Amino acid sequence: MSPRHRPTIPDLQREVQALRRQLASRDQELGDALASAAHIQRSMIPRSPPVYSCLHFNWGFVPFKQVGGDLFNIAPLDEHTVMTYLLDVSGHGIASAMVSVAVHQSLSPTTGRLLKRPLGHRPFYRITSPREVLAALDAEYPFERFDEFFTISYLLINPQTGQVRYANAGHPPPLLFRNDGTLERLDRGGPMIGLNHRDENDEGEVQLREGDRLFLYTDGLIEQTDGEGTAYGEARLVADLHAQADHDLDGACQQVLAGQRRFAGRMPAQDDVTLIGIEFSRREPAGLAT
Repeated sequence: MSPRHRPTIPDLQREVQALRRQLASRDQELGDALASAAHIQRSMIPRSPPVYSCLHFNWGFVPFKQVGGDLFNIAPLDEHTVMTYLLDVSGHGIASAMVSVAVHQSLSPTTGRLLKRPLGHRPFYRITSPREVLAALDAEYPFERFDEFFTISYLLINPQTGQVRYANAGHPPPLLFRNDGTLERLDRGGPMIGLNHRDENDEGEVQLREGDRLFLYTDGLIEQTDGEGTAYGEARLVADLHAQADHDLDGACQQVLAGQRRFAGRMPAQDDVTLIGIEFSRREPAGLAT
């Protein structure tokens, strides 16, 4: 019986090099997958701020990693209704991106099934209410199926009258800055999507007036900490937005995000950050292209 072969140092070196090549190949595949997911995710975000009658939009979006959990959309459902939503999927990476892509498809005006219900008479459809949309998302995305949950603010806005119907699911409440300087929180809603706990009182309604501004944001904005562990917080966000009242929407969003980064100092970003501004104005707001 021949003695057991013992690997030589050159043999071990070749094995190590082969393992390194395998790891490099897998890293490349993962990097390619993340790059593809990031490209798909970026393609779902509106390319430029739209204007619908009296509604003017702008935003700032800063992803935490190559693939993030924040996603938003702004789209007309008919001549009297503009849908706006902002969602935040738990975690980061490919799994979160897959959930955000699926939700985006569910809420697509062209391919989604949740936004309109058929009727047997003209106009042969009705717009699904915000509460109904969240209930449908709960049914489609149970936590036990996807091991992911997400928060969302979902709004239906009449671009001519400024009427807003909305519902939140575990999401920071949108902030409504009245033209007279007062603040209202749109806080009607229930827990995050995936827990299947919707309620009849999850939906609210508010009327926008001339010059009012409404801001939606994700928790990555207010939960960012400085070097001492102090969070930026909602109070600072409100103060910074008040300070930008005389600036156009784009300037307001960008200045607030810049202020949050100054507050963080050398602390790295800890999550995606999204801030969406909506202004109701029958006049062209300053700073917006005609």
